[in-house]
Formats: sequence, structure tokens, C-alpha cells
Amino acid sequence: MRCNIGITSTGQVISFSSGGSILTSENETGGTEESPGQQAAASGDSGGPVIINSSSVGTVYATGTITSGVGPVSCTNIDPTVAAAGGSCFQQVWFEEIVSILNRWTVNLVAG
Repeated sequence: MRCNIGITSTGQVISFSSGGSILTSENETGGTEESPGQQAAASGDSGGPVIINSSSVGTVYATGTITSGVGPVSCTNIDPTVAAAGGSCFQQVWFEEIVSILNRWTVNLVAG
């Protein structure tokens, strides 16, 4: 879990390449760890949840899913497990907003 990530931009169109194909993801939101040089994302985080804590104890808001990280930082002191596995850590994280995901698939989020 990574905390204190500030939102730096919203509504971005990001292009990723995979096997020679360009994949485009719209309505991306970028966030940067608020302590310079600290980790906002790491290898294996893609597809994971982005949540916001509520002021009500035990309540969180589903905000999106992680798509990528940029701005390499050292994992050694932050996430030694990722470092030991040869993974990468990043200062900035990009995520797809949950509303875009739900609208794209014409589905609802049910909690309970």
C-alpha cells in the first residue's frame, strides 16, 4: 500500500506499446508521491486498486485501477521485495478512473 499520493493531472490520453501494437487508454489520471524520490508504484501494481480513504472509519472509495508507473526511483530502501526480484519502482503512478471503466463495460459496482 502506498499513501500520500497527490493528483497531478486528470483526463489524459496515454499510449502504451505492447508487442509492436499501440494501446491507448483514455481519461488517465496521474499522481505523484508527495515525498520526492519516494515510490508511488512498483512492478506488479498494474491492475491493482486505487482507493481513497473516507473520513468514516472503515469506509474507502473505489477510485480506479493502476495502469503504469513512470519516473524510476530506487526500490532498495522502499520495497526490498520488488528490488530483490529485479523489479522497478516509480515516483509517478497512472491509473484509469473507475467511472471510465464502469461506463466502458456498461456495468455497475456493487458493494456489500
